[in-house]
Amino acid sequence: MNKKASFKSIGDIVDVIINQIKPPADSWLDNIKEKWEDIVGPEIAKNTKIERIEESILLVKVSSHIWKNELRGGLGTVILKKIQSEITDKIKKIRFF
Repeated sequence: MNKKASFKSIGDIVDVIINQIKPPADSWLDNIKEKWEDIVGPEIAKNTKIERIEESILLVKVSSHIWKNELRGGLGTVILKKIQSEITDKIKKIRFF
């Protein structure tokens, strides 16, 4: 029986290992960052920057106090619900600062 060996590059193997040992919050953060503009729309995306996740709280920096006030209201709740339904329900709150 003549089977050809299938070789993977070291880079591919390292990527697989890193993704397997990466803490879940890091994976969530990567997914949220990747989909942020689709979740919030281009205008909000342009005025916000996702910083990190701490204890199930997504920390998002905003460009001004006006945006902070807008996003702390009902709009922030809508964004949280989208994240919970599309990415992970482990994010319990968004803090805009």
